[in-house]
Parts: sequence; C-alpha cells; structure tokens
Amino acid sequence: MKKKFFVGILLVSLITTGCSGKAEITDKENDQIAEYIAGSLLKYDKHYKEELIYTDDEESIAEEETVTVTPTPQPVSTSIAAETTEQTKEPEATENSTTEVLQTASLSQVIAQNKFEVKYSSYQLCNSYPDKETNTYFTLSPAEGNQLLIVSFQIKNVSKSRKTIDLMESKINYQLIVDGKVTKPSLTLLVNDLQYLKTEIEGGKDTDGILVFEVSKKLSVEGGSIKISNGKEEAVVAFK
Repeated sequence: MKKKFFVGILLVSLITTGCSGKAEITDKENDQIAEYIAGSLLKYDKHYKEELIYTDDEESIAEEETVTVTPTPQPVSTSIAAETTEQTKEPEATENSTTEVLQTASLSQVIAQNKFEVKYSSYQLCNSYPDKETNTYFTLSPAEGNQLLIVSFQIKNVSKSRKTIDLMESKINYQLIVDGKVTKPSLTLLVNDLQYLKTEIEGGKDTDGILVFEVSKKLSVEGGSIKISNGKEEAVVAFK
C-alpha cells in the first residue's frame, strides 16, 4: 500500500516538472489528472466513503425529476355505500304509472253528458241494412263471408223543452270486443249513425241511434260487449 502511495507522488512530480519543457497542459486537463490521482489514492483510505458526484447538468436534471405519489383511496364503509346506492337508485316504473285508469260511468254520462238519457236497446245480425222494405237511398252490404252487426240505442229528451243532440264533434271511442278481438264501427251515411248523430228531440220524446259493425259470419256475438269511452270515463254494454 505504501508503494502505491509513493508511486502516486512520483507521478505528480513528473507531470508538474519533468514534462514542462515538451508539452503544455491546460488547466482543465490538469484538474482532470489531479482528480484521477486523488481518487486513486483515496480508494485505499479506510476512512473515505465513495459517493456519487453530480455535474452541474446532472444536478439540474435530478432536481427537475419529481416522483408522483398516487394517493391511497380511503375505504368506504359498507353501510354508507349501501345508503348512497339506495338514494341514487332510480324509481322503478309501475303499471299504475303508465296505465290510464278509466272510471265506469253510465251511457248517458259518456255519450250525452247527462243532457239526454241514453239506453242500450238491442242488436241484430243481418246481411244488409236497412232491409228492403225500408225506403232509403242506399243499403249497407258486408264483404263476402261477413255479416253486419247493428247495435241500437235509445236517446230520450227528459226535459220539457226541445233540445238538439250533437255528436258531430265528439271524441267518443266505440269498440266491439268479442273473443278478445277488437272491432271499430263502420262509417256510414245513415242519419241515425250514433258516431255523428245530430238531431232535434222534442221534450219528453226519444229517437234511436245505431252503430254498425262488420264481423265474420263465424263469429258468435253472445258473450261479447261494446266499450264506449270518452276521456277518462267509460261505459260497457254486454251482449246476453
């Protein structure tokens, strides 16, 4: 170890004196040689601890590099999470919220707003209407394999004065329901078609109105019904 120490001193002497006449060494090169020799000597010093030395550029890079620490999520209580889920849960749609419930009312209320008395009279099945004995400008005939269902209603003016019943602008909905099948009434030019009835009725007198449905000859009307609705009110006429 002592030999290496003296060799180092000898090298320093040769560099600083012996070669001064032949080669010029810059200050930077001289510093590099001195640093190398000092490092070689200090490696054998037991009290010396080697450390990493940064240059100016390396120190600036080291300062710019930062470590991003991801925060650890805090555990959420099960009861709190459950409570939050219940508060944000959308209400379930129910049938009652989407289905309009109709109130049962009388024929007089649904058709005439109780200004006239309206009653179901009868029904009949036929191949044409009116029959040939009735003096009319035209007759109704169904398609082949079908027949006509004529449903009659009585409309009475219960007051003592003459009144006009006008259903031309009414939005009454008529449906024939037989074996789960729904049929709408036919549009006719009959003056007593209940869908567009407009006529004067003397006090205490009555008139009739009809609905005409075209149905299959194989259809049995018994057990069927007619549902009449106006807004949120409806009336049902059952066939017996």
